[in-house]
Amino acid sequence: MQILRTRGHFAARQAHKPVVMPCIWVMLEFINSCPGVFVHKITFLLILIALCSACERYAVTFNERVVYQPPTLLVDYSFKDPVLSQCVTETINNRKIQRLDQLTDLRCPNTEIRILDGLETFIHITVLDLSFTKILNVEALSALTQLRQLNLKGASMLNCDSLANLKDRLEQLILPDHCQP
Repeated sequence: MQILRTRGHFAARQAHKPVVMPCIWVMLEFINSCPGVFVHKITFLLILIALCSACERYAVTFNERVVYQPPTLLVDYSFKDPVLSQCVTETINNRKIQRLDQLTDLRCPNTEIRILDGLETFIHITVLDLSFTKILNVEALSALTQLRQLNLKGASMLNCDSLANLKDRLEQLILPDHCQP
């Protein structure tokens, strides 16, 4: 967004790919209606922009109408394994994932994950890194029809028989040493 000064008033113009905070429009209207020197208006505008950017997690209302509602992150999932749950939750929070189809790459290496039950909800995962984990079997991954890459290197507790239905459909499969042919 560009803030422009025209005839003593301020206006906003959206750039090529705008990231618009609705409260800026309210601020511009307020500033334009206030009498005062240009420097005071600019200072006030900068302070308000800074305050709005700090409030991106909060809903903004004007005359009891919601002007801006922050996006809600994906929360509709559950896992039996608390370590897997923590990994998925961190990934969702870090990438600000709002829908299931936005999680396509999940990396949970070097963790104490044992059970993958619940991961079948995330059918859009294409890349999955479970290297050096303590998983026992990968049967829950059969529902991940878009899975193309799976890293199981160092998964020393893995039952190799559970890999049978995955081997043929993956582009890349990195196996633990005890499952190598």
